[in-house]
Order: sequence, then structure tokens, then C-alpha cells
Amino acid sequence: MAMPMAMAASLPPPSLLLVVLTVLTLASSGSSSPPPYPVVVIPLSTDIFLAVKPLPSSSSSSSSSSSPSTYLLQVTHTSVSSSDSYLAIGHGPLKELMIGANTAVAFTTQNDNQAKAASYFLDKRSAPQDNSCRGSDDDDGAAPICPFQNLQATKTKNNLTITTTWHVPKFVTNVSDVTFIFAHGTRWKSFHDFYGHARVNLNTGRASTVVAQSRRDMYALHGALMIAAWLGATPLASLAARALRFGLLAAPRWFWLHVSLQACSALWFLYAVALVLTGDDDGNDDDDDDDSGAGFAHKVIGLTVLALWCVQVLLGVLRPDAHGKVRLGCIQPHWRPAFLMVHRIVGAALLAGGATNCVLGGTIFSEAFGGGTGLLVVACVLLSIFVLAWVAAELAGLPARGRDATDTDTGRIEMQMNPFAELK
Repeated sequence: MAMPMAMAASLPPPSLLLVVLTVLTLASSGSSSPPPYPVVVIPLSTDIFLAVKPLPSSSSSSSSSSSPSTYLLQVTHTSVSSSDSYLAIGHGPLKELMIGANTAVAFTTQNDNQAKAASYFLDKRSAPQDNSCRGSDDDDGAAPICPFQNLQATKTKNNLTITTTWHVPKFVTNVSDVTFIFAHGTRWKSFHDFYGHARVNLNTGRASTVVAQSRRDMYALHGALMIAAWLGATPLASLAARALRFGLLAAPRWFWLHVSLQACSALWFLYAVALVLTGDDDGNDDDDDDDSGAGFAHKVIGLTVLALWCVQVLLGVLRPDAHGKVRLGCIQPHWRPAFLMVHRIVGAALLAGGATNCVLGGTIFSEAFGGGTGLLVVACVLLSIFVLAWVAAELAGLPARGRDATDTDTGRIEMQMNPFAELK
């Protein structure tokens, strides 16, 4: 969501005022030169704030009109709820993308509630290596240093703060438009729950754009939609076609219920896929576990389900007529037994793949975002209900009911013969 800069006019919480005073003290110590502007506090979200302050140059030869080369940055999260939280600010050549960025991180652990600070280089989505922060290739010196220095982390009851000096890299040619990335989450080196970027004019200390997104919420919605599709609408549609073709669902009502539920499932499924493809814009295309592990398996199963779903949709469009008519000028009615066999095999594969990925995705979500087990529990409960309902229908002989019922719309008998008879 884009944060309007009108938020900057609102007063920060009292705890943040102490943070700003700390920044003022740190920035003014050891220098009598007046700063180009006082501390500016930029709201990054409703509970994350960035304080920016230029540091006077220590070089006497520096021009008074030139922009400072070092800035003091302080990011504060004012509603920390977990004992193992982290907060990060970063900068890289790809601007709002995390890939290729250096980052300064404040983090706590459950075993030790004391805040720690460290810097890292983000070369891929997997956990960054310790002491990996590095300077750009065109920085002076044989061994370029990390632009984040003098890191300090502080933790109070609800606040977590990272304070650092930031040296402007050589690839930054315009300090009036510098993009910082930020993120917070639980269990450092795991997925971030919330991330975004801010475009800051370091000449004035003002932000022109702030964009933030809850990654946890995005994946929670993705999971909820997938569960609704593959453990809700699709299983119910399959049961309607398999075992409920009588009574209120006598032909053709069972068919329209089947199609309607599949249409709902398709909308939820495609929207959930689009969420991940368009919403996860942190610049990382690799899975958290590279080419192995649960994340990679989830991706492979998901792509397989998507491919099979496309096949199933095509089968539905090109299905042979059940009442002896030639469809679309070339689809013969005697092909229907073969169609039914393929349709059922692909459908069973879709049900199995979709259910498996829902449970696997719930497990990944729980591990990645600090123990949220709601999606996993819902997936397991719905899967159990579906399996029990299917077994009960088979034991009760429900699939045989309605198979010989008269289709009142056409006056013909629907599916009296064995659907596989013509294949023998």
C-alpha cells in the first residue's frame, strides 16, 4: 500500500521522541558544525519510523555546499510483539528490490532477549551469510567496506531499534532520490512478515514515496484461497458428480452444481496464483531452499497442479455430448467413455495434488512466519472431512444411485452403460 506523506505531519509516539533525541545526541557529538537540516522522521508504516540525519564531513577540504557522504539512520518498530523479532534497513543498486542489497539488522532471540545488530549482503532469498555485507565494486580501496557501520540495536518492551551510519556508495549519483528497503519479522534469517521501500531525498530528508506490504498477509490470503479451492469447492464438486446424482441433485442439477463449484474454485485458484506472481516483488526469484526442500516441492507441485488444471479445463470445453450429438462439428459422442476416464484420472490427480500442496503450504507458512498454524489446521480438518465423506459415500453405495435416472430435460437415460465398456 502507498503511504501518503501526510502521515509525516502526525506526531510520533512518545517512545519515538526519545529515539529522535538519541539520534540528535549521536549526530551532534564530536562536531561543532551545524547540520544541513535537523532530524527528519519518516513514517514507513503505522508502527515503523525512519529517522534520517546527515553527519558533517570530517574532512576540512570538503566543500560546504556539497552533500554529506555519511548519514545517520535509525529505524524503530513500535509494536514488537514477539521475543524473537528482527528489524532491517537496507540499500542496493536495484533500488526497491532486496536482491543485491546490503542491510543492517537488529534482532532478538527467545533464548536471549537482548538486542543484537549485524550487517549482511542479500544475494538470494536463502538466509544471508554472517559478515557478508560488502562495499560496491567501484568503491575506493582494495577491500571495499560495508556502507553500514557503527551499528547499535536497542530493545524495550514494545520497541526494537536499529541505529547505523550509512556511507553513500559510489554508484549513488543523486542523493535527492535514494531508495531504502525495510523489513521486519520473527526469527531472524527467516522470511520477513512485512517489507517495503522508501524513496528519500537526502538533500531535504523528505520521502517522496513510501510503499509497504505485509508479506505474511499476502501469503495468508494465498493459502486461504487455495484451501477454499482445493479442500472446499473442488472436493464438493467431485462428490456431487460422483455420489449425489439423486433427489434434489437429480440431473441436470448435479451437473450445474458441479460446474458452478468448479468455476468458483477456478477463480480462487487463479487469484491465489496471481497474488504470488505479482505480489512478491522483493526481487528474489529463487526459493528459500534453492532447489531442494519444502519450498521447492511446493513450487513444483503447484506448477504441476496448474498444468493439470489447464488440461482439465480443456477437457471440459471439448467434452463429447452425453446424448448422441456431435459437438463443435467434430467431437463424436462415442468418444465420451474415453473422455470420462481421462476426466476422472486428471480430476483425481488434481484433488491429490491440490490437497497435498495445501497441507505442505500450511506447514511452510507455520515455519516461515513464526508458528501461525491456522492454515495448516484448517487444511488438515477439511482434508479429513473430505476423505471421510468420500469413504462413507462409497460404503453406502451412493455412486450407483442416480446413474440410471431419467434426464427430464432430454427424455434420455443418462449414463446407463458402463462408462468404460467401449474401451474394452
